[in-house]
Amino acid sequence: NWNIIEINNNLLNTNKNKNIMLNRYFKFMVWKYLEEKLKKKYDFIFYCDHYLNPNSDINWMKICDRLNNSQLGFIQYEHKRYYEGIQKDLFMIVKNNTEDEKIIKSAENYLNNLNSDIIENSNQYFENTVFGMQTNMKKVKNFCRLFWQHYSNDYPSYRDQPLWNYLYLFRNIYPYTDNELRSYFNGFKTIWRTKDNY
Repeated sequence: NWNIIEINNNLLNTNKNKNIMLNRYFKFMVWKYLEEKLKKKYDFIFYCDHYLNPNSDINWMKICDRLNNSQLGFIQYEHKRYYEGIQKDLFMIVKNNTEDEKIIKSAENYLNNLNSDIIENSNQYFENTVFGMQTNMKKVKNFCRLFWQHYSNDYPSYRDQPLWNYLYLFRNIYPYTDNELRSYFNGFKTIWRTKDNY
């Protein structure tokens, strides 16, 4: 059984689209909400997009053990554009009409201003459809806070993957990689969002 927790729409004070920002807050900062609002502390948290659910036949404790022994405390799988990196994904966001070209160009400029030495077509890119984190690790919380600081303030795009992956490069860190991770969740995508129905 699932416990449904209703969230106050005024939880976040933001000038951006509140629905999107709440979605992203609970994607990357749910550990903070659980600790501060519900007084619950979990060792491991797994995220999956709305059309997915975790497969009960998977040995999740075994995956948690891998997370416990990982250097960073995140588990992800390589994006299909892993070897083409951030630059290709930004291009595809515009091509797929998920966000305007002007916004994506601003996002690219934002990333370049963080560190112009980072190569945006580096052979490293991870998918954010599903991931796991070991929330007892300070470095996990610190990385999530760093991401949220940029994403919730001046970062111009709603797409989270380019910024998330850029910050991996920026900090020179790498998640534990399990390219089977997506298969541990049931379901498949039936709705492809555009900038108009986001």
